[in-house]
Amino acid sequence: MIDKNSENDAKFMRLALKEAEKGIGLTSPNPTVGCIIVKKGKIIGRGYHRKAGGPHAEIEAIRSAKGKPLKGATIYITLEPCSTYGKTPPCVEAIIKSEMARVVYGVKDPDFRHQDKAKRLLKKQGIKVTTEILSEDCQRLIRPFAKRVQTGLPWVIVKAGMSLDGRLTRPGKADWLHQDLSIGDQAETFVRMTSAFLKEGGAALLSLKAASERWMEGGDDARFEHTKSIIEDCQHLELLEVIDISVFEEQHVVFHCVRV
Repeated sequence: MIDKNSENDAKFMRLALKEAEKGIGLTSPNPTVGCIIVKKGKIIGRGYHRKAGGPHAEIEAIRSAKGKPLKGATIYITLEPCSTYGKTPPCVEAIIKSEMARVVYGVKDPDFRHQDKAKRLLKKQGIKVTTEILSEDCQRLIRPFAKRVQTGLPWVIVKAGMSLDGRLTRPGKADWLHQDLSIGDQAETFVRMTSAFLKEGGAALLSLKAASERWMEGGDDARFEHTKSIIEDCQHLELLEVIDISVFEEQHVVFHCVRV
C-alpha cells in the first residue's frame, strides 16, 4: 500500500529542490536551500536563499505567503532549518512563531555543532518533524558547504578530457583531448556551481562573461572580491601562493598562482 503522506512529502520536496536550484552559485559560503509552505494541500509560500547575509529560504517563503495564516501549515525545506544566531536570526524561531504544525526537511545540518538541534527545539513546541525526504538529492545540493564545515577544506571538482587509456593529450601531439561540449555549456554549468577555477598553467580563473546574468547578481566588484577571498583562503591553507591579480577586458578576473 502506498503511503500517501510519503508520496506528498516527496512531491513537495521536489518543488523545494526546484526553488533551491535558483540559488546555485549565489549563496557561498552559505548552502543552497529551497522551501515550500503547504496548507490543506495547496502551496501558499515558496522561496530560496538568494545570497549570503540575506534572508534564508524559510523567511523568503514565509514572506511570499503575504500575510496568509500559516497556523497548521507544513513547511518543506531541503536542509534542516538553522537554530543559531548568525547574520540573521534562527529560522526555527520564525517557524515556531508562525504556528506551523509540521516541518519536513531533506537532510540534517552537516555542521555537527548544530545537527538535530532544530528537531529538538521544534518537537519541544509540539511541532511534528519528518526528515530524510529525498535526502540524496538534497545532500547533492549542499556538497560544497558540507565539505567546508566538516573538514575546513574547499569542495573541488576535477574536470579533464581523457582517453580510455588515461592520456590527456594525443601521443606525439601537444593538443588537449576535449570536445566542444566540454568547453561550452558544461563549462558554464561549472561556473555556476563553483566560486573559482584552477586552470591549467597555474591560473585561477573566474569567467564573468561565461556566467549567466542571474549568476552575476551582485555585480562584478562583489564577485571579484568574493573570488579573491576564496583564493586567499587557499593561500592560507598553503594550497596556493598568489603571485599576481589582474583584470582584463572587463570579463575575467585572473589570479596567477603557483602550487605550494
